[in-house]
Amino acid sequence: MANSCGLKILQWNCNGFLPKLNEFKQHIAVSENSYDVICLQETFLKPDKNFTITGYNIVRKDRTNANKGGLITLIKESLNYSDVEINMALECIVVKIKTHDSYVNIANLYIPPNTDIDSGTITQIFSRKTIIVGDLNSKNTLWGSPLTDVRGDIIENIMNHKNFITLNNGQPTHTHHNGTRTHLDLSLVCNTLAAKSNWEVLNNTFGSDHAPTITHYNDQSINQSINQSWVFRVA
Repeated sequence: MANSCGLKILQWNCNGFLPKLNEFKQHIAVSENSYDVICLQETFLKPDKNFTITGYNIVRKDRTNANKGGLITLIKESLNYSDVEINMALECIVVKIKTHDSYVNIANLYIPPNTDIDSGTITQIFSRKTIIVGDLNSKNTLWGSPLTDVRGDIIENIMNHKNFITLNNGQPTHTHHNGTRTHLDLSLVCNTLAAKSNWEVLNNTFGSDHAPTITHYNDQSINQSINQSWVFRVA
């Protein structure tokens, strides 16, 4: 589903980005696949590995102390945005997109399967006017899992406390090596944005074990006329 206004956000756990880069570039070069923000998880990149994608600014968070991991957020050059720095051990990138009279935060989040999460720490990204997308490696019946695990329960409690909802419609997004499918890639939105938002899963994985997802945020006030960026630092 394409939208003529607002934001079209692609989220994808690419399970290693560089081997899939050329195919991915071809995908986004097609006009109907024009995304405003692209949030990638498990890029496996180190600081010495560079790339460019025409028409996008790049915000990266490489995992330098261990293998795998890593995040990339690509923002269309026509968007007026800022990179919001947060103090959190989890892998997360937050960008603030300027609208005509306000803003929308886009949080790109990856939580590895065996990582303990502290609800007090992760709560800080569940802020007003925020869309959170990523692979949270959590299970909850809210987003289609047959059961709720400990991490899924923690995230559900935060969502209830901070007035967030999930846009997931029950479709699985991850295919295990044994063929089973799970619901790991989430789109969580502040309740004030929910009525203008929807979600879908692409049927092309580009060689990853995760299918890309698209979050649409329909808002005519998104300002794409200024090419400008800056950094906010928050405690």
